[in-house]
Amino acid sequence: MFFPRYLNSIFLIVLFQAFGFTLPQVVQAQSLRSTFPGRRVGGGTRGECTSRSIIHLVPESSQYSLPLDGQPLIGFIQGPTDAPSPIEVTFRPLTNQPIQAEAQKLFVSLSLDPSAASIVLLEPKLTSPSVIWESAFKCVDTSLSSEFDFVTIGSPPAISLLTRKSDNKNTEISRTLDELKLLCGSNVLTENVFESFGLIDLLTPDWPSVLPVRCL
Repeated sequence: MFFPRYLNSIFLIVLFQAFGFTLPQVVQAQSLRSTFPGRRVGGGTRGECTSRSIIHLVPESSQYSLPLDGQPLIGFIQGPTDAPSPIEVTFRPLTNQPIQAEAQKLFVSLSLDPSAASIVLLEPKLTSPSVIWESAFKCVDTSLSSEFDFVTIGSPPAISLLTRKSDNKNTEISRTLDELKLLCGSNVLTENVFESFGLIDLLTPDWPSVLPVRCL
């Protein structure tokens, strides 16, 4: 009787240890997602460049679950301006640990040329299950520079959390992005796009009536 009971005790200890190692990781990931300080709208500060809007096409929570099948498709809108600036887009793993040199290899960074108000669609190759996506204009502040030097500053970025898991709440956004992809190279009504993504309160008179769809 003792031997089976002894084996049961060992099994319970091993099971508890395995559960103990796994549970904190799961809780930690859930905690990071629940407290993620995202914002789907960047820009909005003083200055022609830094005030320009850049809007991630994600839910209001700025957390978007990518479809489990197929290549990830995401998009953002860049607002109107008389002096376009380049855009820096970065993707980095979600973690609350200091970024190590090895983890930096998982970073993906894209630099996009200046362009007018438009919708930009991307298909990033992501290697981590949870990724922080940031998009910001690279602004040049000549007031802080000498005759031959220019100071580059970043506008407040749009920040979103991308995950790979099934989420029915994101189905409509995924479907709308797929529809926009079919319109690459053409124009769409600005108001329709803003309505589809719950952004109508951001539509001001300075926006053009149509936006070109750019697929990168």
